[in-house]
Amino acid sequence: ALHVYRAATARGNRVPAATVCFVRRAAPRRFDQATKGARSALAQSVFESGRDSGLPQRFYEHPKRIPMLVAAWLFLALVHLTPAAVLVRPDLIRSLYAVEAAGDLGVLLIHRGALFAAVVVVCLYAAWEPSARRAAALVVAISVVSFLVIYASAGAPSGSLRLIALADLVALAPLGLVTWKAWQSQTS
Repeated sequence: ALHVYRAATARGNRVPAATVCFVRRAAPRRFDQATKGARSALAQSVFESGRDSGLPQRFYEHPKRIPMLVAAWLFLALVHLTPAAVLVRPDLIRSLYAVEAAGDLGVLLIHRGALFAAVVVVCLYAAWEPSARRAAALVVAISVVSFLVIYASAGAPSGSLRLIALADLVALAPLGLVTWKAWQSQTS
């Protein structure tokens, strides 16, 4: 199998993943020695086989790592996930906002949870769809920055609102990254 692997990669042919796994398990030291020069051919082979699957190239460049931009979008989705959970668990209103879930204010906060669910969906969509990133960056920026401005103009009250403000402050760094990348990638 090692000879088949060497011959295939030397000619630039694709190597089935099962062959690579077999050779790697059967003779790991010999595999490492034999593949020193052929690793780029193997990477190209894996990349070309991935082209047929319809997934973008970035998913085959670093298969063990999530790209930083995708991680930033996922973090922004995570920041907005807790307030979005109010939509399915209205009892969280009391612990998050120190307000009773019953009444008019509770209904408004549940509706707010639905809007945060929309922000989560937009972040998740933007993580994998580059064409949506400009609009998504605007939506998330409006959410994060508007709360911080309102919080500061109210005198930075303590309590549960301070925790929300801290989460939004932490979200400013990934928000800055995704916003910069969204405008950089589509203007150049």
